[in-house]
Amino acid sequence: MSAFNMIIPSTIFTIRFIEAHQFYTSYVDIIPTIKYAITTQNGYDEKLAEHMPEKIFKQLNQKTQYPELDHFSAFELMELSQTQDKDDTRIIYVDTRTTFHLKDKDNNDLNGGWGYQQFTVLIENNTWYLIRYDDPISTDWRYK
Repeated sequence: MSAFNMIIPSTIFTIRFIEAHQFYTSYVDIIPTIKYAITTQNGYDEKLAEHMPEKIFKQLNQKTQYPELDHFSAFELMELSQTQDKDDTRIIYVDTRTTFHLKDKDNNDLNGGWGYQQFTVLIENNTWYLIRYDDPISTDWRYK
């Protein structure tokens, strides 16, 4: 076994361990709603409208992007940190990592991968609203 084959897995393990064990202040719990937005096959509904505009839902929802989607064979959305805006304390930046694998009804692969995202949340009147979604790693770079 080469040193390269040993270094890469240990590096990935180390990065994931550090990500999972960072200490930060949690201001808002958006993960259950974001997971629902990504995985629902029922479309944009009242539950989602309370927390995000339809435009952001369409960016997140995998059924919107892959109409032939039947199920996720793997899905993880991990919160990495939350940061309060220095100028407006009502604004929270939530950094996440997503891992997913999509399948059609015949169990054929549709898409899969992992990436980092940032959700910008506005907290007002004892609730939160997603005002921006950034997926800094473009998924279409391979096709250009």
